[in-house]
This record gives sequence, structure tokens and C-alpha cells, in this order.
Amino acid sequence: QVCKWLNKELPEQIESVTLKVRDSGVVSGKQVGTCLCRFSTTKVLLFGSAEARISKHLLEGLCHAVQNDFGSGLVHLNLAHSGYGGEVARTLVKILGKCTNLTHLNVNGNGLMAEAFSPPEEQVTAGIRLCSRLVHLDVGHNSIFDGNPTGLRSVLEDCPDITYLDLSSTEIGAEGMRALSEASNTALLHLSLSDCQMCDDVAELLAGTLSTKWGAIQHLDIGGYKEIHDGSATRLAESLRHCSALTHLDLEDVPCQSSGKELGASLGALRQLTEVSLARAQISDVSACQLATGLLLGGCTSITYLDLDSNEIGSAGARALAAALCQCHGLRVLYLGSNCIQEEGLVDITVPIMMGQWSELEELDLSANRLHDRGVRELIDASRQCPALRVLDISANHSMSDQERVLLNNLGYKPLLVFAVS
Repeated sequence: QVCKWLNKELPEQIESVTLKVRDSGVVSGKQVGTCLCRFSTTKVLLFGSAEARISKHLLEGLCHAVQNDFGSGLVHLNLAHSGYGGEVARTLVKILGKCTNLTHLNVNGNGLMAEAFSPPEEQVTAGIRLCSRLVHLDVGHNSIFDGNPTGLRSVLEDCPDITYLDLSSTEIGAEGMRALSEASNTALLHLSLSDCQMCDDVAELLAGTLSTKWGAIQHLDIGGYKEIHDGSATRLAESLRHCSALTHLDLEDVPCQSSGKELGASLGALRQLTEVSLARAQISDVSACQLATGLLLGGCTSITYLDLDSNEIGSAGARALAAALCQCHGLRVLYLGSNCIQEEGLVDITVPIMMGQWSELEELDLSANRLHDRGVRELIDASRQCPALRVLDISANHSMSDQERVLLNNLGYKPLLVFAVS
């Protein structure tokens, strides 16, 4: 019924179509395809979502539409979370063969298999290579480049204008990283290589490329490099100083316990850096002090988001970080949960709040530390200087008595939320 209404009532000049259908049968899939055939001027198509995976029948309907001239003007195609494996691959190859004007393609999370084991009709890289105008390519959470450096190299060569590349949760390996670093494309602005299970060789190649070719990169996500050793981590930290345009950096799970000095020096030199994630990075009191010293000496004032959750930072590290970050007057989010901060460290964190230096602070997480009731009460009182503060998490600080938890829970100021229950 919806398809009949679309065919009858909607004008043909539709520029953007979003379809989020949980499931459908063969008939409705074909009807959707027939309906799409009318919209020859469509430029943007969002098909499916993580919450509502579309069926193979809807994909076949889309394939039918593109075979009938729908998609000739399509520039933005989002097929993320559309399905799994070979069925999607076969359909996707046919679709890409007709949508060669694409500039944005997202096939994240489709379980596309490694092409070394796929027949030619399921090799998606061949279809991607036809879209030579691509600037945005998201193939994360697939396996099409696993053990396939030739495929990755050919895509980058045939699509030289790509500035956004998401390869998260793939296993490109050292050869894939070499193909990426040797590609002629030097204009990358966004690169995600998170959770790629990379080793020292890959980290070394990445560090070299960041130092020599990718100075214009703005968003770099390399979280999840748990297996690299101190030397590679240090060289990776040093290479970041060459990325002068960097605004977002994700180093979650990257062991930084021995590279605090180099990391601090690099981050302190980045004048446009706003968001940094160093959660679970094995940062100790010593490396936290080194990181803070680099930020302070570099005169870094641009950070608005800093995640240091689940490290080994104690009161000395908290004191140094508070001193360095007090010059970041635009700080909005600070995560220090699951560390080892005690009362004296909390006092130093409270000072920039009390002095109004963090007046734009929206979230502060100090959960699962070693805080006592008196310091927390002073923190809550100081939080009145942060009118934007909406989340203050002090949960799982077990030194508080039940009575203090009740008291603190009643001291919350709207829209401040105080989580005082362990």
C-alpha cells in the first residue's frame, strides 16, 4: 500500500530517499524497486540501518531499480548494515556497476567476505573501482581487504580523490598498510583503522606515512593497537606532531605507558586538536605527568574533549593534568573514571572548576577512583561555576558512607546529574 501511494502521490523530483524497513517479502521488495525507478533525480539514498536490517528482497528491488536508470544521478549511497555475506556482495557488485557517479559510499557492517575466497561476481572491490569519483568510502566491519593488499591498492589508485576512509575492524595486515602508505593519495582527511589487530610492523609503517604524506589529516582513529611494543608506540606518538591539521585523535587501548613524553610533545604542538581519546592506554602517574608537561609547554588551549578513562593515573598525574588543562577554557568533556585518584588529586581538579576556568564543562567523570566525602562535597559546591554541567559521575567511590551518598544525591543542581550510588 505504501508503494502504491508513493507511485501515485509523490513527485518524481525527489533528491533524497531514506528506507528503513525491518523485513519484507519478495513482492514488496520488487514494489520498492519499481517505485524507486520513478525517482531518476535522486542524489542521496540511505538504505537500512543498524536497528533495521533490510532483507535481500529489498536489495534485489534496489538492484532492479538501478538496472532501469535509477541511480544514474546518485552521488550518496548508504547500504550500511544491510545484510550479510555473499548475497549482499553479488547484489552490491551489480548496483555499483550502474552507480558510477557516486562520491559517497557506505557499506559498513555487511560481513562482506575476504575476496581471496570469493567468486568474481562477489568481488566488491571491482565495483568500487568503477566509482572513480569517490571521496568518502566506508568499508569497516567487512573482510574484503583481509589478505587482499592488491584490492586495496587498486581501489586507492582508481579512486584517487578519497579523503574519508574507514577500514575499522578489518585485518589489512602489514601488506595492506604498505599498500595504503604507497598509494598516490595524499589528501586523506579522515582515516579510521581502529580494531585492526595491528602489530609493530604496521605501526611503524603508519608512523612513517603520518610523518611524510598525511600532514593534512584531520581525524585519525587508530584505537585498539593492543599488541604494539614500546618502541613502535613511541615512534607512532612522535609522528603525530607532523599532522598539523589534526582535530580528532583516538588512541584507545594503545599502550602509552612509555611514550608519555613524546605523546605530550606532539599533542602540545597541535594547535587545532579538539578531541582526544586515551582510554585504556596504560597511562601511569609518570606518563600522565609527561603528557601534561607536553601540553603545557606546547601551549595547547584547543582541547574540548579528553577521555582518560581506565588508566593508572593517581593524584600526581591528576594534579599535572589539571594544571595543563586549566588553559583549555573550552573544555566540555573530561573522563577520568576508573583511575587511582585520591583526595589530594581531586582538590587540584576542583580548582579550575572553582575559578571558572572550565565554565563550559558539560561532563565530568570521576567514578571508580578513591575519593572521600569531603572532597566530593567541595567539588559539587564548586560545580556551580559550571552552568553547562549536566553530568557529574562520582559513583563507585566506596569510601563514602551510605549517609554521604544520600546527602550528595540531594545536592544535585539542575540540570546537573550526580551519580552517587556505587
